[in-house]
Amino acid sequence: MSIVLGVDPATRNWGMVLLDTSTDTIIDMITVRQEQSFNKAKYSKSSRYLDIGRKITEVFREWCSRSTVCFSELPTGSQSSRAAVCSGICLGVLSGCPIPLVGSTPIQVKKVFTGDRSASKHKMIDRAEELYPDANWNRHKKTGVIMRKDEHKADAIAAIHAGLANMLPSERKRLGL
Repeated sequence: MSIVLGVDPATRNWGMVLLDTSTDTIIDMITVRQEQSFNKAKYSKSSRYLDIGRKITEVFREWCSRSTVCFSELPTGSQSSRAAVCSGICLGVLSGCPIPLVGSTPIQVKKVFTGDRSASKHKMIDRAEELYPDANWNRHKKTGVIMRKDEHKADAIAAIHAGLANMLPSERKRLGL
């Protein structure tokens, strides 16, 4: 049995999935959510960013301890200074990964998972549900449709698929996959 971790890194919603590659079964899924606001009089932005990084790191390391390899979508580029800071936090957390880390670009993740390099969030969720219908998805009570907040879990699943697809056979063997 080889348990791998998939990650969709973001400072507000950090998605993680544990997948058993020998049975292609999802073991567990989580989205680490951060509060959107904070007391500006009490905390500086830098203090808030440090707090966010610490909280994500704590949960991330615990999930890494349950797996042998981590597959992650890697943040690329940013359109604002705030987005650049958030990318830096995510890359900082990922750089401390205590297990082998395999990264993929957002385009690689979408292309491998759906065949469409510009796939929408809905398309990513639909593909994840198609492959793992019995996973512990958050569903709308009346319609049974997967809720949009699970997009981060779907992206974490896609990161695993992209990482595995882009690995050389020798690398897979070395990592026991």
